[in-house]
This record gives sequence, C-alpha cells and structure tokens, in this order.
Amino acid sequence: MQQTNTFHHRYILGISFISALGGYLFGFDFAVISGALPFLRTTFELNAWWEGFLTGSLALGCMAGCAMAGALAERFGRKPGLLLAALIFTLSSLGMAFSNTFTLFTTMRFAAGIGVGMASILSPLYIAEISPAHLRGRNVSINQLTIVIGILVTNLVNY
Repeated sequence: MQQTNTFHHRYILGISFISALGGYLFGFDFAVISGALPFLRTTFELNAWWEGFLTGSLALGCMAGCAMAGALAERFGRKPGLLLAALIFTLSSLGMAFSNTFTLFTTMRFAAGIGVGMASILSPLYIAEISPAHLRGRNVSINQLTIVIGILVTNLVNY
C-alpha cells in the first residue's frame, strides 16, 4: 500500500509541475518585454507613451483572460480551459513572431495576455483539484514557484 501511495504522490506532483507551466508563462511573458523593448522601440519607432502601451497590453489581456477563465472552467472544465489557454498562447506567440506592424504585435501581445490570464487562474485551480487535501498547499505553491522561475529565466535570457 505504501508503494502505491508513493507512486500516486509522485504522479500528482508531476502533473502539478506540468500544470504549473501556466505560472512559468505568466512570469516569462511579463518579464520578456524588458529585453525586447529596445529592439521594438527601434523597429516600430516608439515614443514613451507607445512603449508603455505595448508593455501594458499583456496586463490588459491578462485581466480579460482572468475575467473569462472562471466561466469557461465552470462550463467546460479546468483541463479544457487550460488547453484553450495554451492554444491562445501558442497562436499569439506565433503572431508576435511574424508580426510586421505595431498594431498586429500589440494585438498579439494582448491575446497572449488572455492566455496567460486564463492560465494564471486555471493552473492553481486544477492543481488544487487533483491534489489530495494533505498535499494541496504544497502542490499549489508550485505555481508560485514557476512564476518566479519564469521571471528569473527571462532575466537571464535578456542579460
């Protein structure tokens, strides 16, 4: 019985780390703009106001994503919600990579914010639901850890 519980706890821990990738993307996306901004400033000839708007567009998208995540999770479930967030994030990342106008880049960054906002709500929610009560706090805190790791990795990459 003990070996089964150990396997079960390791499995849940692994699923928690995979689910917490939403937290990693949250940290990564919020910090990555600091390394890209000098290049974007030159490419799109931005003044300080438009730099701020571009930077804040992710946060605006996050607010929208957070607002709709709960209703989507209630209607379709947490796992499908996370998959939708991943799809939105993937498509918006490709859109940013291939955008040739400021408007398209900002729109895709806003869309990325929707995916990140959804994941920031749904990742810890899903982790809490799959975790046994006595491990729930520890497993949900993995999401916070991955946010900080995302920020750290981004700053190292930006350096």
